Amino acid sequence: MCSAPILDAYSLPGDRLRWVVPCCFCCRLHIHAAEAGHRTPHCSGRTGPADGYTLALAGPATPDILRRLRQQGWSFGRGGRG
Repeated sequence: MCSAPILDAYSLPGDRLRWVVPCCFCCRLHIHAAEAGHRTPHCSGRTGPADGYTLALAGPATPDILRRLRQQGWSFGRGGRG
């Protein structure tokens, strides 16, 4: 049996509760609780792996990730989707 893939997760400025994850399965960004470990993917259309993936903190979100996150309609630093 294959183990769940490990994906890099990035911390958000002013938000210690959530991490952003660039998904290599659907090419979108997902938001997960700020804790390393196994997660169920948020991919729409079930494009993610059936057994989920594992998150590992890679550092703070890059400017490109923050830009993409805003394009997807997310806000950060105030605790919500905006």
